[in-house]
Amino acid sequence: MLSQILGPDNPGRLRAMGRGMSLSKLACFQVNSRSMAAMETNQIQMKNRIQDLEQIIEKLYDQVSKC
Repeated sequence: MLSQILGPDNPGRLRAMGRGMSLSKLACFQVNSRSMAAMETNQIQMKNRIQDLEQIIEKLYDQVSKC
């Protein structure tokens, strides 16, 4: 139905993706979004590790100050 409404596909273009978008550009965007998601996951893990280390340091300071 969509092709009946919008007409035939143009070679080298992706429907509803704007002018200049190609399959290879779309593939690059998908790779970039996957790598961004992986980096965000890594960042969350690193933040959690930093929080754990901060808690350990606070405990160590408390132990040293009691001595």
